[in-house]
Amino acid sequence: MALRRPASLVTILIFLTALALLAQVSFMMANYYANRLVDILTGSPFFNSLWQDPLILFPILEVVLIQFLFYVLFIATLWYITTAIGELFSLSVSTLRSLGLLLWVLVAVDILAANCYFFPYSLFSRLICQSLFNDQLTGLILKNIMVLCSFILLIAVLLALINLCVQLYRKQHYLRHGGFLFLIAVFIFLNWNKTAFQPLPQDSGTAEKPNIIFISFDALRPDFVEGSHLIHFIQSSLHFTHAYTPLARTSPSWTSILTAAYPLHNGIRENMVNPKQLLLSDTLPRHLKNLGYQTWYATDDRRYNNIGHYIGFDHVIGPSTGVDDFLIGNLNDFPLSNLFVNTPMGRWLFPYNYGNHSASATYDPDSFLHLIQAGLHHRNHQPLLLAIHLNVTGWPFYWLSDTPHEHMIDLYKKAVSDADGQFAKLLTMLQQNHLLNYSIVILLSDHGITLGQPHDRIISAANYRGTPEKINDVEIFKYYNAPAFTTDFKHDYGLDTSYGYGGDVLSLKQTHAVLAIKGYGISIGEPRQIDYFTSLMDIAPTLLALLKFPPLAYQDGVSLLTPSQRSFFIESGYTTEEMQKDKISEIDVLNMLINFYQVNPDGAIYIKPADEKKLISSKQYAVISGDWLLARYPAMMRYKMVREGNQFFLKPMLAPSYFVLVNLKTGEWTTELNSAFAAKAPASKLLKILKRFFNL
Repeated sequence: MALRRPASLVTILIFLTALALLAQVSFMMANYYANRLVDILTGSPFFNSLWQDPLILFPILEVVLIQFLFYVLFIATLWYITTAIGELFSLSVSTLRSLGLLLWVLVAVDILAANCYFFPYSLFSRLICQSLFNDQLTGLILKNIMVLCSFILLIAVLLALINLCVQLYRKQHYLRHGGFLFLIAVFIFLNWNKTAFQPLPQDSGTAEKPNIIFISFDALRPDFVEGSHLIHFIQSSLHFTHAYTPLARTSPSWTSILTAAYPLHNGIRENMVNPKQLLLSDTLPRHLKNLGYQTWYATDDRRYNNIGHYIGFDHVIGPSTGVDDFLIGNLNDFPLSNLFVNTPMGRWLFPYNYGNHSASATYDPDSFLHLIQAGLHHRNHQPLLLAIHLNVTGWPFYWLSDTPHEHMIDLYKKAVSDADGQFAKLLTMLQQNHLLNYSIVILLSDHGITLGQPHDRIISAANYRGTPEKINDVEIFKYYNAPAFTTDFKHDYGLDTSYGYGGDVLSLKQTHAVLAIKGYGISIGEPRQIDYFTSLMDIAPTLLALLKFPPLAYQDGVSLLTPSQRSFFIESGYTTEEMQKDKISEIDVLNMLINFYQVNPDGAIYIKPADEKKLISSKQYAVISGDWLLARYPAMMRYKMVREGNQFFLKPMLAPSYFVLVNLKTGEWTTELNSAFAAKAPASKLLKILKRFFNL
């Protein structure tokens, strides 16, 4: 009987790689099934849209093809190195196969170790590496594994290159070695930073028409700002300490900034509202464009932020957006391709991951700065309106190589520290691009955030003035350091705390924003701290008045050059139990949000009109006038912890609507507008103003 011929080197490499790829896909699918992600996506309008529009399906097929090519090149490279070493040392066929197997194992271990080391939040890092090593030793162990494997593989590559030189000298095997050199040349070309050697455009800003540059950080809370660069900028600026946004969500807040109008008046009352149904004709970008400016908007997270061309920007910098951002950004997480995501090559191959804060496991803030740098090379001779929104301080508060923290507040503090470094790099980039010669730079946050801490809300049990039973009408939240499951309402819950942004009008730290304005090459006044009440809607009127440009056709905001007494209105965004806790589950939030959206034929995602109306009907409203705030909370279903015998359980109840009247100066408050405390306040006047403005 004839002996079976041993498998060739190519067959072994293909078999091992196919087995590893199958294991990765199976592992990923098992995890996503276990975490309900597959069920959520397949039952959503996102999945149905794949089969209705090839424009949506094509990018997904493109990513699958790119992943396939990565593994083909992986096999080809290993085969070449192995055969080159075998050729150099005249190894036998069996030894060559053993060498190929050894190199494959070394490369696989090196890739997994590098993925765990550089991408600790990657799926395979969380499910494999973190379960194998002690947290305190993980970094050291992985680094040693990478160094050892990489050293051995480097020797193998050097031997292969020596053989290449020998064979070319002997004029042998031109096709094989020429093909390898061609792959190296293609790799170098794709990773070549072409803009680094292009001349920078000269600054077109002048004293009469300076560049206007917004630098915004998502959810950056003023009392958490730290870091030498942020603090130095603020201290050398016009610093507005009491700046507020009318709605603490990114798209509504930014739209209010750029229209100088309340969300009620510009129509953007939630993230992902379809702007095509609105008429936003006179916005700051369009206004400045008519005055000779070129307008750019840049953001590293467009999943819930569709600010862009519709509001008047000529150019938009940032990751690709739409339904493919949800599908590709979340699912394209493989150890081999992750190592290339943040390279210049990754910018072209993985547009849904490169510089994309939503793909947090592989997000690198520097990658987004590279996108801005590349975009600025294409500006023209006109002065520039450049609005940059950075999300390193936004949920989930981590990126790339961050060390995991147990609580949200620890993640947030680390994110603020990261923001300081990113801000410094951005200012350096602007200076190198000659954009700070004649410029006005506005540092701001689109809104603040609450983190489940005491005093995150403006009310407390100690300051309640009214019938004791009525205090139970007001919803309470857990503190950030409370146990995951608790029935201890006395110690673990409080009226003075809340979570997130845009979800609670009594949490003014959600609407409180950073605002500092500084002139470069032009004078806007001596640096000082300004403590009177201001709004982000006031930025555009202030800039236009400062530069003696015509005002916008309609504006709720006022110029801060002439402070005025006025009432200020706040409304909430949607909020749910899934978003109001310390450890937020991305899966639970996605499950809650995904059915609110519809997918357009072009892949864009917007809130369904019917659901938008429901969200508007569930909004909280507030008015601030002088030292007083009056808030209205709508009737809504709530879950109350109920005790029967020795058991506790959550029971759904329809909570009636109610008002909360707060003295901002003393902290005293009540839910009874006919009480003795309310009689001392302009309660009836505030109620009338609130009802008239929001048409209640």
